[in-house]
Amino acid sequence: MGRVVRVVEAGSILLTVEVLAASLIYKLARWHDFVNAVHEFAGPRWLMRMARPVAPIVVPLCEAAIISAVLVPATRRGGLVAAVLLVVGFTAVVAIDKRDVVASCGCWGATSLGVPRRALLARNGVLVLIALAALAVEREASTSLASRAGVTAALLAAPFVLLLLELPTLLHVTWFRFSTEEA
Repeated sequence: MGRVVRVVEAGSILLTVEVLAASLIYKLARWHDFVNAVHEFAGPRWLMRMARPVAPIVVPLCEAAIISAVLVPATRRGGLVAAVLLVVGFTAVVAIDKRDVVASCGCWGATSLGVPRRALLARNGVLVLIALAALAVEREASTSLASRAGVTAALLAAPFVLLLLELPTLLHVTWFRFSTEEA
């Protein structure tokens, strides 16, 4: 049972890292799409003037710094706190966007189908819970992420990263399916 607990502890931490790493990779691979998404954001005018020039640089740098901090045992707790704050910040950005349907949130650097903002908020809520769980178990996680339990956790968490990233589209399709059945 102890090994399972260690895998779960390491898994929540590594899932947070893997989500941020996928986000960073997508932004770098599809830089133009990400920058366009930042410019399409329909938030308060004062925020747009401030964020548009710096967000394309600051967001990937923050993601890279947080990934690095979480992977280093001495800075893991601070990195997880920063991860929670970053994901909460992303959620706030989606929440204040004035569009009901977000054609490209830029979250993962790729243009999405138009998905309802509530689907993005649901996904981000799950990401916040995962980051909070990682923070909660961080003190108990005596296992090194490079240990056998850590490697097992990383492999088990990897498919969930892709599922989490596509959650808004899956929710949109599900809501659409059920809404057409009712009609």
